[in-house]
Amino acid sequence: MNEIDKIVARLNLKFNCNFQIVKKLPKKPTARSLQKYILADENKNKYLLEIATNDIEIFYFNRTIQFQEEFSRLRHNFKLNMPINIQIGNKLSYSLYKYYENIIYLKNNKPVELLQDFYTKNSVEIELNEENIKKIISNFLSAWPNRYHSMIKRQKEFRLYIEELKKIKTIKVAFEHGDFCKNNIALINSDIYLFDFEFSRFFQPIGFDIFDYYQSNNISKKDIIYSELHKIKYNLINKINRKIDNNEHNIEIYKTLNDVELNKKWEELYFKGANYNLSLDWCKSWLKYFKKANQELFIFTIWQNDKLMLLAPFYRQKNILYLIGTNPDLFDNFDILYKNEKYTEYMLNYIFKKGYQIDFKYLNADTKIAKNLIKYLYQKNIYYESIVIDTNPKVNFDKFKIKKYIKNDIKRLKNKALKKFGEPFKFDFNVKKELPVLDEFILLHKKRWNGGPFKNIKKLDLFIKEISLTDLVILSKLSIKNNTVAFNLLYKSSNKILSSAIPCYNDEFNDISPGKVLLYEILEYCKLKGDKVFDFGRGAEEYKYWFATDSSVLFHIKTYNKKNILVKLKFIINKIINKIIRILSV
Repeated sequence: MNEIDKIVARLNLKFNCNFQIVKKLPKKPTARSLQKYILADENKNKYLLEIATNDIEIFYFNRTIQFQEEFSRLRHNFKLNMPINIQIGNKLSYSLYKYYENIIYLKNNKPVELLQDFYTKNSVEIELNEENIKKIISNFLSAWPNRYHSMIKRQKEFRLYIEELKKIKTIKVAFEHGDFCKNNIALINSDIYLFDFEFSRFFQPIGFDIFDYYQSNNISKKDIIYSELHKIKYNLINKINRKIDNNEHNIEIYKTLNDVELNKKWEELYFKGANYNLSLDWCKSWLKYFKKANQELFIFTIWQNDKLMLLAPFYRQKNILYLIGTNPDLFDNFDILYKNEKYTEYMLNYIFKKGYQIDFKYLNADTKIAKNLIKYLYQKNIYYESIVIDTNPKVNFDKFKIKKYIKNDIKRLKNKALKKFGEPFKFDFNVKKELPVLDEFILLHKKRWNGGPFKNIKKLDLFIKEISLTDLVILSKLSIKNNTVAFNLLYKSSNKILSSAIPCYNDEFNDISPGKVLLYEILEYCKLKGDKVFDFGRGAEEYKYWFATDSSVLFHIKTYNKKNILVKLKFIINKIINKIIRILSV
């Protein structure tokens, strides 16, 4: 015997009758929707059986029972369909109601008239001080299980609602039905019945139920009391329920960087260890100088209550997500912030389900995210292209040992400089990053490379000056006899890795190879203070391999929408070509 048959058997025993199941009603696509059956007894009287089978359904089942009882004690002119039988349990609850057929759902002004009368009889005017605002908000939140409260408080509409409340000095509050829409108000035998009390609350600003009623009937009304407040609340409720019903309550996508709570949690997660380009300061500066009008911020986050578990700082252009720092490409490795690898799969599931594509540029083949991504794309049968676009040399200080010929060469260059200038090189690992020093660095780089990236990338000089004033940047300098002969702009990541970003040297001193000497001094300094890794950044320049102990391959992976016919055709053709090549090569 299944569960529904057991429930019907219990009802038969309790009421000494013979209930039969007439029809199972379709279940609404919401998390709180109950199983509903129409029963009939031997006299053909019909009843509605509602069953709750999980914690969310039981939460709202209990609220319905509680608040229709509470409403029945207040002064009003609505009729209620009170339950004939109630059974409440931790894993299963059910209730039996009289079932009405041929009911008429109202669209006229009569329900509003009854509400106005209800407010007259039951509302009180209060001062909106801090304590009363807190009480209003607490009662508002009570309409959802505790597990969702952190998510609700993260919504911008939640903050706007509180801000709007604070603008009002005094306000009238009363019991609120909370879902006063046309589907919950019906005319039965000349009486107006009110159903579904799962979103009811005490101590709420009056008028929201009127606003809700008109919205459900697509009627625009401007004379509703506290209408701006209700508009914010209406949008907030819809957003909350949509996120819960779509099982997206742990996911937030931010379109601005103005959220104080997000920024605080972002910094906390970054400082647990990550690449410099994932820091809030770096992303803000890049966006300030390089974000285009057709690019929209898409900061993807996953939360667990108040804890930020994953943050991917993307921007969206058309339907493609790019890591902040892409075009112009001012970062070295694709990565995101996360506390556990499982959250990366949650992110990918959401993004591809929504039809977005991702541009994974400079994906380091040695990283966990790269390995997990390839596995994910293959197993989920997602179309993608992958090409090797660069390398990333590094120094692992545990096995770092300068080659003898390089060591001798450095010694020769130092002796030559001493003999030529009568004094040794002066090395400053981290010079004071004042504006004149930064100007000198940029000018030296432009001179050496005929403008280089500062000529090709508009506003790069402004970006470098701004980011250099943060703790992310170290500017190393080599000089001799008051002449600056080399600079190296380094990024200091929170994972304690130092990355070479923009080296430059004065080519008037080529004969003493100042860039090479500066790099040697930096590496010796890092080794002495106990660093584990020095990152040369992407690029296979020869000078990096004078010192590098390791090198990683960097991929560029682009995903494509399978529904795109041209993309599908391209992949089929490539598959056939590859198969022919394999056959011919045998």
